[in-house]
Amino acid sequence: MERGKLRHIRSVHYTERVIQRSTCDNALVPMLSRNLIYDNGACLEGKGVDRCMDRLTAHLQQYYRANGFSNEGLVVVFDFTGYFDNILHSECFNVYSKEFRDQKILWLLGSFIVPFGYPRAESNWQRVKNPDKSQYTGKSLGLGSQVSQITAVSYPNRLDHFIKQILHVRRYSRYMDDGYMLFRFKKAAKEAIERVIAFCKKLGITVNPRKTRIEKIKRGFRFLKVWQVVKKLTWDKVPTNLLAFIVAMAMTLLAFFAVCRILAVPIVWYMVAAAIGLGFFVAFAAMFGWDKFRQMLEQITRLENRKE
Repeated sequence: MERGKLRHIRSVHYTERVIQRSTCDNALVPMLSRNLIYDNGACLEGKGVDRCMDRLTAHLQQYYRANGFSNEGLVVVFDFTGYFDNILHSECFNVYSKEFRDQKILWLLGSFIVPFGYPRAESNWQRVKNPDKSQYTGKSLGLGSQVSQITAVSYPNRLDHFIKQILHVRRYSRYMDDGYMLFRFKKAAKEAIERVIAFCKKLGITVNPRKTRIEKIKRGFRFLKVWQVVKKLTWDKVPTNLLAFIVAMAMTLLAFFAVCRILAVPIVWYMVAAAIGLGFFVAFAAMFGWDKFRQMLEQITRLENRKE
């Protein structure tokens, strides 16, 4: 059970895990990962949920700046229904055959994924020794297999390149079976959804109509169970501490230049640096109070006395 949803984990026998690990580390991951887009965020070294969320933040920031610091826009959030259960073995073999010429490796990879195409056993999943080929469904990957994980990451790679290169959606990312696209206009968003759904049918992937939707960026949206929202920056929404820092620094520098002008003192770079340093102290006192400021000065004095 995961987040209230029942998931069937078909584990791999220990004797096979060593072979799968070696195959993935030395062949499958190096070959399949080299063609993945930068914004494919799942199950690889250096990637993951946090990295995918960082890319989403970066895309939202880019969108905000590119549209004149406006949060007016749309996001398309999509999800695949029964993703692992509907992955076509024939398409997996096509992906493998494009990367490998060694028939032994292709046979080995096929032996890892073909058993998942047979009906599930009532007990824990075991490799099919004498399979009834009439029961072979030609699809499905097991959640407990390392080969299944990297295959599922790269399986929609054609869709990723289609969105990036054909639809020209720069601000797009996908984490396994969840993805998003950012748009300025609703017409472009609707057209992208239609073309993505049509392309997914070629891969045997079903787009979940209930979880696939167009949301307004300024109202917020949910991606990977995290709520995202881009608010337009106005003076009443600037953090108080940041505003205090800006005012304190500006007032300190203005006072410095005014004194130098009144006393006809030539301005030297180190004097400006000292004024900026003084501005930090003033800002600290403004944000946290003079008592905190006095305590900080006392601690600095004690440290100096200890050194002596």
